[in-house]
Amino acid sequence: LYSWAGTLHAVPSDLTGPSGVVATPFGLTLYATVDSGSTRAIATSLLYAAPPADRLSRGLAQRLPGDDVVEGFSFGPADDDAGGGALRYVDGQHPLFIARAVVPSAGEVRFRLLERARVRVGVALLIALVAFLVAIARRSAGGLVAAGGVLVALRCISVAPLSEFSTRSRLFDAAVYFLQIGRAYTANAAALTLTSATVLLAVLLVVRRVGPRLPRWAGALLATLTVGFGPFILGALARGISPPAYGAGGALWLIWSVPLCLAATALLVLASWAGRVALGGRRGVPIGAGPAIALAAAAVAPLVWNAPGQWPKWYSGLWTLSVAALVLARPSRRALLAAATVAALGAVSVVWGATSRGRVELAERDVRGLDGPDTYGAALADRLAVSLRNEPLPRNTQTLLEHYLASDLAAAGYPVALTAWEGTTPLATFGSAPFDVAFDTVAAMAAAAAHGSRPIVRTTRANVYGVRVVAVPMPGGAVTILMAPRTRLIGNDAYARWYGLPPTENNEPPYVVQVVPDSLSPREAIRWRREGTELHGDWPVRAPTGAARAHVEVDLRGLDTLIPRGGLLILLDLAAVAFVWLLVAVADGRAGRWLRLRRQRIRSYRTRLSLGLFLFFLVPAAAFAIWSWRQLFDDAQASRRLLVTETMRAVQGGGRPDWLRAESQRLDTKLLLYQGGLLVDASDSLFAALAPMGTLMRPEVALEVGVAEEVSATRPEALPGATGMLGYRMLPASVGPNLVLAAPARVDDVLLERRRRDLGVLVLFATALGAAAALWLSGLAARQLARPIGALRSAARAVARGERDVALAGDEVTEFLPVFTAFRAMAEDLGASRAALEEAQRRTDAVLRTVASGVVAVDERGAVILANPRAEQLLGGVPPAGAAVAGMAAPAVAARLARFLSTSQDADGFEVEREGRTLRGQLTRLTRGGAVLTLDDVTELARAQRVLAWGEMARQVAHEIKNPLTPIRLGVQHLRRAHGRADFSTILEQNASRILTEIDRLDEIARAFSRYGGAPTERVPAEPTDIASVVRDVVALETLGESQVRWDLDAEPDLPPALARGDELREVLLNLFENARLADARVVRATVRRGATSDDTAAVVVDVADDGSGIAADVLPRIFEPHFSTRTSGSGLGLAITRRLVESWGGEVTIESELGRGTTVRVTLRAGDRRREP
Repeated sequence: LYSWAGTLHAVPSDLTGPSGVVATPFGLTLYATVDSGSTRAIATSLLYAAPPADRLSRGLAQRLPGDDVVEGFSFGPADDDAGGGALRYVDGQHPLFIARAVVPSAGEVRFRLLERARVRVGVALLIALVAFLVAIARRSAGGLVAAGGVLVALRCISVAPLSEFSTRSRLFDAAVYFLQIGRAYTANAAALTLTSATVLLAVLLVVRRVGPRLPRWAGALLATLTVGFGPFILGALARGISPPAYGAGGALWLIWSVPLCLAATALLVLASWAGRVALGGRRGVPIGAGPAIALAAAAVAPLVWNAPGQWPKWYSGLWTLSVAALVLARPSRRALLAAATVAALGAVSVVWGATSRGRVELAERDVRGLDGPDTYGAALADRLAVSLRNEPLPRNTQTLLEHYLASDLAAAGYPVALTAWEGTTPLATFGSAPFDVAFDTVAAMAAAAAHGSRPIVRTTRANVYGVRVVAVPMPGGAVTILMAPRTRLIGNDAYARWYGLPPTENNEPPYVVQVVPDSLSPREAIRWRREGTELHGDWPVRAPTGAARAHVEVDLRGLDTLIPRGGLLILLDLAAVAFVWLLVAVADGRAGRWLRLRRQRIRSYRTRLSLGLFLFFLVPAAAFAIWSWRQLFDDAQASRRLLVTETMRAVQGGGRPDWLRAESQRLDTKLLLYQGGLLVDASDSLFAALAPMGTLMRPEVALEVGVAEEVSATRPEALPGATGMLGYRMLPASVGPNLVLAAPARVDDVLLERRRRDLGVLVLFATALGAAAALWLSGLAARQLARPIGALRSAARAVARGERDVALAGDEVTEFLPVFTAFRAMAEDLGASRAALEEAQRRTDAVLRTVASGVVAVDERGAVILANPRAEQLLGGVPPAGAAVAGMAAPAVAARLARFLSTSQDADGFEVEREGRTLRGQLTRLTRGGAVLTLDDVTELARAQRVLAWGEMARQVAHEIKNPLTPIRLGVQHLRRAHGRADFSTILEQNASRILTEIDRLDEIARAFSRYGGAPTERVPAEPTDIASVVRDVVALETLGESQVRWDLDAEPDLPPALARGDELREVLLNLFENARLADARVVRATVRRGATSDDTAAVVVDVADDGSGIAADVLPRIFEPHFSTRTSGSGLGLAITRRLVESWGGEVTIESELGRGTTVRVTLRAGDRRREP
């Protein structure tokens, strides 16, 4: 064996073929081998692990998922009878194994499906019940509806089969809680929890809705009854608690405590409400008095507990006094918290008393039943005997273990020993727990049964307890079943987890029993006495050596252990009460209001400071808790490592053939022997077959003790529900070459587990308590630090309201003294600045009242800031300050102002007609948002400008008309002189053509002036037009002409229509194309695409670009002026008319040009709707 890795669950010498399957007592291993010279490499995989090996190693069958219809799969050797439904796997022609689906019976499948459906329906019903209770708790529901709803909920709890879920959780198990007097409402802890929660919800509803309207005499009576009978009601409910024989853990304590706390809280809330009504508003005791008395009563409860299980009579008076203090407390918002705290303390105390009394009863039942197992255990043993009658005689321990696991005894927890006999010779033995037995008696019974045909049953005494022996005849021998009573005198098998067997208990033992060889007079009951924190009792028993007594000890534990456990339970109980309160708060809407309020405060300084201080404690505490848990685990492992190391040192190897088994019995441990890394011998063949590490030593251990030459080593091993420890030790060469001894550590150290559990609870409680204290202290510190900030905030608000003399309330903390001083200086500066500002405002108002222009200021939201009287006069009225400018009497001006605010322009100007007057407006954006509108009445100025414009127009018209008239005059004069000449007809034709040309020129000039001077209102409104189609037609028309220009068109597909007029757009394009031709352009490209206007409105853009002579930069700004032209011919109105037409459609036209490189004219037209009517 050279090297290896992983876990091998077979003997290497059995892996002989190139591939195959080898069966072991508890599994099936698939292997494949490859030979290279004298070296063989082997790869294996565990196909199937039979119980209990499946709890230690997961084979392929365990990794395959199962469901309600198929439990899983089982594998077997290839020579097994495959039968129907089996799959046979082969390697070429070599059969390997067969696989079968494990299918339960139809009845079992039906039961599983029903169980799953029952769970889902139960969860759905629980959710529906909670939703129903929330619905009836709403304020809109009447009192009768709420009362009826509570009765319906209680009825649902009484008829629901909650006990059928007992296999799912101990919460539904009547074995741990049952009270006959409450019938279905106390049939189990779940029923009591639901009933208590429903009653508490009903009480909270009654208190909230009735309030102080309850008559005072009724309140006094109700309070008196609650104070007198409340503690006894809680004690009566606690009588249903029944601790199991294996002890009660934290989960059971919680299962018992929560319903009792909910029930007690309902009583105390009712009593507290009745007390407030009875007092009629008079001052009472502090609200914390009741919880303080309850805390004292809970703290002394373990100290005054009397044997065998009761408190002194005066003790209940403490709880009565606590309830009375709660009833007589003054009104407070913390009344529910106080009642829940008293209830939680009482519930925890009562649960502790009930479990302690139950532990005493279990101890008495234990010592009284030492004569033999009970009838239930006897029935289970007889049932196993019947199942063995038709089986072959087991010849190894593995087979006995399989029979044991298949029986009901494995889950019952009885100490059992199975032995297979051939005559009087034992073939194999298996025991679930170590107990004594008369070997000769059992051998004689086995021999007698082997010669008979019926089982032999007898009870024999071993030590002080009786053992029931059942000898079952089988072919070739017999099997004996030994069953002892369930008693603490018989300990658990310390190596049960190493066999894959479930532990009989995980909790702290409820009591301890010892046998003392002292005589004790007969008595009817155990006489208990208390010594410190323990209860002691004795019971006379019969021992093989004579009279003896069974000494019982019940450890009540000290306050150092009980306080952390009780504290955790109290916190969880309060959480349960908070959940019920939350349901009522959700129904009332208070939870939503509270969340909205907290959402507003979540960013406050106080909240952040509280959260920071809380995390400052919680993070180190959580880290310490994690470290403590890890330290507990490491301490436990160190203890086991020390124990196993010392055990192996005590082994005396060699010297006799069977030394391994002899040392195992002497040291009461299991031993394994490795040679060259291979398991060669074991003190217990069953342990060797089930060992989770397989037949090969762990590779890291082999390297440590083989290569590194270490003498010993230890390694943890994963076990069911625990972590085991396996120790290794290299044996001297005198014993044998390359021998390594291994021994597992015991996993039954009760004291170690108890210490770990106590320390863990203490750390968890300290963390929870410290977190709660840190949260409270952080809130307190935050309030102290936030108080100066609150004073500054109040003073700042006073300054913002315009108050002159601001006083800072509260004491000045040293750290905030500079801040307070600076704030006072700031307040004085602000006062002076405010006075100066007010004076400046008065001066500004005086100026605005007398200024000739109208001024209106608005903020970024369009609300009026100020408006002078002139603005109100010009606009016919302006909304008051703070009102929206949209309410202005001049809607056109308001719309222009709103549009300006929506853009990013810094300034804008416009003119508007109002009631026959011309108003010129100027918009200017303010630096901090908003705008200022300045209005001037320019009616007279506009009239003067129009007169000047018409004069200029007349001059231009006269000039333009004079030019064509001269050729006409000359032509007419020429005709007069040539009249009568022979060539008069020719001269007439020439002059007539010239005169007609000049007349056409006059007509063109007249039409141009008509279009340019026409009023915009006289034009037909723009309509949605297919721009690309118009451009395409004009380009096609130009292409038909005889010229050297190349006309190109690039239009995007699916363009939207734009606002224009088709015939006028053709005129614009023809004018632009004509200008390009006259500029000696060789290529003219028209581009139609999507775009946007200057105010980001969707538009269609037409670009006309040419490569002509271009326009000089100094004349480009004047290009749109009427009668301006860069040529000697033409009217100079083309581009002016183009601009006027485009702007009348709501569009824009711009020109970019560079001398010698060409010109680009861009026409931007607003997008329009196709469905719009012209």
